[in-house]
Amino acid sequence: MLTKHVVAFLICLSLICLPSTSAMQAKSPQDILRAAGKAYYNLPNEGLLEFQCSAVPDWQVMLAAELHTDVPPDHPAIKILQGIISGFLSISKERPN
Repeated sequence: MLTKHVVAFLICLSLICLPSTSAMQAKSPQDILRAAGKAYYNLPNEGLLEFQCSAVPDWQVMLAAELHTDVPPDHPAIKILQGIISGFLSISKERPN
């Protein structure tokens, strides 16, 4: 015989697993795209006008992983690699609505 907890669990599970009637309605591709667009932030509309970041890798660790050996801190390749600067800058030309 099933206990009350098992019966309650099965009832809850069946309610969760039943599809809702709104999900069963057919939607046009435009409606789906519009709903998806509203599900995400539009950063320029939220006031973000510029984004900037830079990356400074640990070249010793990366070089050791690539060469499959320990790399001393004074390895000549590390000095060359430290001159590489990676960055990204994005400026929005549109003003928020």
